[in-house]
Amino acid sequence: MRSSQLRTTLRALAIGVLLGTLGRTPVSAQPDTSASEAAVQMLREARGEEERVLSVRVDRAGAATEFVQIGNRLARYGPDGRQSVPLGGALVHSVTSSTGRFLGLLTEPDATDQPDARALRLLVVRHDGALRYTHVLPRTPDAPRPVLAVSDRTGAVAYGDPARGEVVLLDGDGREVARVRLFEEAPYTLERTLLLSFSPDGRHLAVAAMREAARPGAVLTDNVRIWLYRTDGTVRWRRTVPEPALHALAVSPAADRVAVATLDAYADGGMVRRTRFFAGDGTPQGTLPMLFARASFAEDRPLVWLASARQVIGYDLATRRTLFTEAVESTPIRVLDVALHPDGTQGLVLQGAPRFEGGRFVVRDLQARYLNSDGALLGRLVLDDAVGPAPRLAVMPSGVVFASRSSAALFSWIRP
Repeated sequence: MRSSQLRTTLRALAIGVLLGTLGRTPVSAQPDTSASEAAVQMLREARGEEERVLSVRVDRAGAATEFVQIGNRLARYGPDGRQSVPLGGALVHSVTSSTGRFLGLLTEPDATDQPDARALRLLVVRHDGALRYTHVLPRTPDAPRPVLAVSDRTGAVAYGDPARGEVVLLDGDGREVARVRLFEEAPYTLERTLLLSFSPDGRHLAVAAMREAARPGAVLTDNVRIWLYRTDGTVRWRRTVPEPALHALAVSPAADRVAVATLDAYADGGMVRRTRFFAGDGTPQGTLPMLFARASFAEDRPLVWLASARQVIGYDLATRRTLFTEAVESTPIRVLDVALHPDGTQGLVLQGAPRFEGGRFVVRDLQARYLNSDGALLGRLVLDDAVGPAPRLAVMPSGVVFASRSSAALFSWIRP
């Protein structure tokens, strides 16, 4: 690529829609510093220390909607201005659907409002601020927090009790569709891992769970299971893997691919790490000797990008071939997330150096790197430091949203 073309490309990359800042120019392009002022402020010029970004959505027209927690209050910022959303209690946990159409909130109601003070209340809110439904989740003392997932299509919710190994599926109106005990005669344990993930099209739910915690000397067979459910609660397929511990789960946009990462920390000869892929009918589709933390699937090609803390792998699911492996060389730098274009021709890698400073998590040296499908560098954006432990990327109809606790921006894809 000629230098003039690179400058043009980097200017295009920097034209993102800025949703929040930390008091400085939030996005700059390197090496073309003339592009550093190209970001456009959308909602507000700054955030207070107590504000926390929960969800960001940008539609095809570029209209942005943002939900922000301010103490025990929830504020929605959108094209129509600011709106307060009552929570009715302390916010315990939140999860957003794949493109931010729905936000799921778990709150701990006031004892005066809720006879059973141990119960949690689930609120599902649409991106326009409308409350879709509420649902009460009973909770036993000292039980772990429920695992939660929200469908982007209908606002359906799946929530799971890791200790009991139980999953409940609600439809888009909050009615219970199915209640499933994942393991017969499994012990009650606070150490069980349970993972839930709706497909981005909202039509399927992937579930992965451990029967019991792995430990030295234990012989555990049939300990990790993976299910693919339809949203009516029926099972499409179920599989078992040999490793005894569960690490990560991801599902493609149409649920025609599922990835699961498992490990055996106590295997003879050293730790075993595996990422397995399954087709929409449950057929195995290859294995990689690694553990992913984040994954992004293409919509139009059988392609996935997998990210661990130290590397990014591009993998062709049709040929079962690794297209590229990009390792992070600098010690403090970690891969934080990946986002793959729907057609699979390019993607974004978010990386930075997480630290704990002054009583809070901060990510230094933050940047987003654009790669093509072969892993070649197309350009990069240098970002301001982000507050919060885990900045994330989300593919939207109009680009890729970057969101941390303190800031958010929309980056466009590189045009061919």
